[in-house]
Amino acid sequence: MTRSRHVDNWECARREQHVDAINKIENVYGDSIRYYMNRMKKELIVHHEIEALVNININETLDEIQMWIEKYDKDTETIGLNIQTKRILYLDKLSRRMELEEMIKLHEKEVWDWTEFKRKRAEAQKYFSDMTRCAVMIQAWWRGLLVRKQLGPFKVDKKKKRKKK
Repeated sequence: MTRSRHVDNWECARREQHVDAINKIENVYGDSIRYYMNRMKKELIVHHEIEALVNININETLDEIQMWIEKYDKDTETIGLNIQTKRILYLDKLSRRMELEEMIKLHEKEVWDWTEFKRKRAEAQKYFSDMTRCAVMIQAWWRGLLVRKQLGPFKVDKKKKRKKK
C-alpha cells in the first residue's frame, strides 16, 4: 500500500506539475484572453446601449413624423374648409356683381330712354314753338297785307260812303 500511496502521490504531484506547466504557458494567453473577453463584453454593452439609443431616437423621430403627418392632415383640412368658404363667398359676390351689372344695364337703358324721350320732346316743343312763331308771323303779315290793301274784312264798303253823303 505504501507503494501505491507513493505512486498515487507521485502521480498527483506529476499531474500538478503538468497543470502548473500548462497554466504557465496558457496564463500568458489567459491574461490576453481575459483582457479581450472583458473588452468584448464592454463592447457588447456599448453596442447594446448604442442600439438602444438609436432605437429610442428612431422611435422619437417616428413619433415626431406621425405628429407632423397629423398636423399636416389637420392643417390641410382647415385650409380646404377655408378655401370652400372663400369659394362660396366669391360665388356669392360674383352673382351679386352680375345682378348689379344687370341692374346697371337696365338703369342705363332707362336713363338713355328718358334722355331720348326728353330730347325728342324738346325737339317737338321747339318744332311746335317754331311753327307757332312762323304761323303767327305769317298771320301777322297776312293781316297787315289785308289792312294795307284794304282787302277781306278790312275792305272799305262803298255803301257806307254813300250814306254819308
